Amino acid sequence: MPFRQVEYKSQGYTIKRTRHGYIVVENSTNAKLNFFKNKKLAEFHVRELQSGVGFNGYTPNFMVDIQ
Repeated sequence: MPFRQVEYKSQGYTIKRTRHGYIVVENSTNAKLNFFKNKKLAEFHVRELQSGVGFNGYTPNFMVDIQ
């Protein structure tokens, strides 16, 4: 019987509103992934991330450049 690795399940993403727009934040690392001026675009990006685009909830810090 082959060994099955338990897949990591992402803790999800949050959209936070700022003065100038919306920031997508990764819940597990609290990293700010992207900035959007439009809430619909931020929601679309979160849906993309949840469907498998990205690093499955663990984005490396060197790739995050938003202050």
